[in-house]
Amino acid sequence: MRSFKESRPGEWIVATSQEMLQELFSRLRSELAPAEQQGYDSSRLYLLLDELLSNVYRHGYQGRDGEPIGVRVRMQGERAHVVVRDLAPTFDSAGHALTRKAPPPESGSRGGMGLFIISSMCESFDHRVPHEGGNAVYVVMKLPRRGAPTETETREASHVASRDAGQ
Repeated sequence: MRSFKESRPGEWIVATSQEMLQELFSRLRSELAPAEQQGYDSSRLYLLLDELLSNVYRHGYQGRDGEPIGVRVRMQGERAHVVVRDLAPTFDSAGHALTRKAPPPESGSRGGMGLFIISSMCESFDHRVPHEGGNAVYVVMKLPRRGAPTETETREASHVASRDAGQ
């Protein structure tokens, strides 16, 4: 397996494989336990990491096993700060996410919207090219509280209540 020239504090190195997500997620559970105990829902963070790492594996490394992916996750209150880096050919994932258009249904195209969806879930989504090459994606994601209504649900409930009050 190739390796990064420099290690980074708090970074986990995951070797690409069919099992890489299970390996990462088992490490991540203890890191996210305090946030989950405070009532935050980490499921979107797992979705984000699934999409990012799967894309690196499939597209960046073209399905080759044993290639390095560095992952750092730091919780700060309700926000998850995530960095995912690789040594794959440079690809501007943030630019791709911003310019991606959904393929028409008649095209039969499957997938391809993951980065767009993920970037829309994040407060920030930034792609950089490290000095050793490859890619680094920096993401900040606000974790929702479990059981707390979303803004849309709150607006809809308010609309229904005001409509019902007017009857």
